Amino acid sequence: SDVYKRQGINAEYGDEFVAMVMFRAVLCLASLQMALGLWRDCGDTNATLHFQSVGSIPDPLHTGQNQTIFKHGWSDVDIPGDNLASTFSQYWCFTHCHNADGSIKWNTGLPWVRFLKIEVDVCKDHPDMCPVSAGKNFSTSAVHPKLNPLTPHGWYRSQQQYHDKRTGEYVGCADMIFQYISAAREEDAVFNPLN
Repeated sequence: SDVYKRQGINAEYGDEFVAMVMFRAVLCLASLQMALGLWRDCGDTNATLHFQSVGSIPDPLHTGQNQTIFKHGWSDVDIPGDNLASTFSQYWCFTHCHNADGSIKWNTGLPWVRFLKIEVDVCKDHPDMCPVSAGKNFSTSAVHPKLNPLTPHGWYRSQQQYHDKRTGEYVGCADMIFQYISAAREEDAVFNPLN
C-alpha cells in the first residue's frame, strides 16, 4: 500500500488498477501483432533505408472501412531535406495467391496483377519521415479513405522502392499485403470472381 500511495494510487483499488493496466497492455500488444500482418523489408543488400514494421489497421480491411498504413524503420545514411522519393506499385490478386504450404506468394508476376505504378514525393506525403538521418528511427502513418464500393475483394499489395531524388540512388524497399473482404457474406457480394 505504501507503493500505491507514493504513485498516487488509492490502495483500495491498487491491485485492480495494476490488473487493468496489464490487461490493457496485453490487448494493445495483441492488436499490434494482428496489425503487423504480411510485410517484408524487400531492400537489396545495398539498401540503406530499413523497415522494422509495416502494417495496415484494420487487417483485414472490410468494405466501408478507412485504413491506416504505418511504417517504422531507420536509415544508415543522411538524406537531407525533402530528397526521399519512391516508385509506388500496387497489385491485386484474387485467386491462387498462396503457395501449396499456405504461405503468400511474394513474386511480382502472376497471380499478382499490377494496376498502379506512380512516382511519389515521400517527404510531401509523409513529412514526418524527412529529413532522413543516419542512425535515427522514423515512424509514419497515413489514413486512407474508404475504397469505392465497387472495388473488387481479394489480396492487395503495395510495394515502395525508395530512392534519393538528388542522385537517383536506390535506398530501400517496403512491401506489404493486406486482404480486402466484404463486410457482408461473400456470397452476397456485388462482384465475386470465384462464384
